[in-house]
Amino acid sequence: MQFVSRKHWVYLPSQMLFSSLIFFCFLIPAAAGAGTEIRVTADEQFRYAEDCFSKEDYRCAESEFKRFVFFFPQDERKERATYQIGLSLYRSGSYREAIRFFHQFQEDFGDTGYTGSASFLIARAYLALDRKGDAIISLNNLAVWATDWQIKDLAYYELGWIWLEQPSYRLSVIENEMHANSYFNKISPEGQEELHIPELKDELKKYAFLPAKNPVLAGSLSIVPGLGQLYCERYQDSITAFLLNFALGFAAYEAFDHENYALGGLISVVGSGFYVGNIYGSVTSAHKYNREQRTGFIESLKQKEALRIPGKTEDKRFGIIFKSDF
Repeated sequence: MQFVSRKHWVYLPSQMLFSSLIFFCFLIPAAAGAGTEIRVTADEQFRYAEDCFSKEDYRCAESEFKRFVFFFPQDERKERATYQIGLSLYRSGSYREAIRFFHQFQEDFGDTGYTGSASFLIARAYLALDRKGDAIISLNNLAVWATDWQIKDLAYYELGWIWLEQPSYRLSVIENEMHANSYFNKISPEGQEELHIPELKDELKKYAFLPAKNPVLAGSLSIVPGLGQLYCERYQDSITAFLLNFALGFAAYEAFDHENYALGGLISVVGSGFYVGNIYGSVTSAHKYNREQRTGFIESLKQKEALRIPGKTEDKRFGIIFKSDF
């Protein structure tokens, strides 16, 4: 028993010593690795941010460009990286944040190519928020203070397109076209040629001759249920309106004929609601028809302009996108 005890007394410390040696063999390299620094260069950080942007991961791009600006404030690409932060906000749909960011960007960097592009994006963000008036003010201000004739011309060009793409429905088609042309006329002779303004004006002459429905006439025709909808080329709605109003009118007549005045009165009230709705629906259909005609014409015109001006999507000096989103 003593021998066995002694044997274990000698053997156990040897086993512990061997385990400890193995443990320290793994521990020392791990500790050394924990102290290793991973250094990222400005080029690597910028490339990664651009890669996120190119993959349309705009939230990631925003964060990575912010990281670049923070860690490399003296880098010559700081202005471009800062601009890309705002562009990432715009592309991600954070329009209010993008507007605030670009206003601050313009204050920080002054009059440069990127601040000019920021004004275009501010205007487009306002339009996305359905703030047409603010967009027009932003572009008018840009046209006033811009010294580069190309930027000035593009501001007038986009102002004209605002009146075509988002016309005031309180004005006639001709009045909206006049507003658009008033801006196109301010474009310089060089810009007129580069942006194909004469061809655009020729196309706009067709704008006033688009097929249109008169809302007043549509409402008047609806005195006969369904006739106004038929005038607006909404044939299924026309049949539905006629049959429904005829059925309710006949039901009311039958109720009164059988001296069921309470039921006849109730059906008459319901029927009058459908009758008025038939008139209102015809007027609305006329407005909708006119909007669809204008929208289709403008979309077709935009496609033609994109084919005519393939080089306007990028300003070669700044690498800034000026393509119209209207």
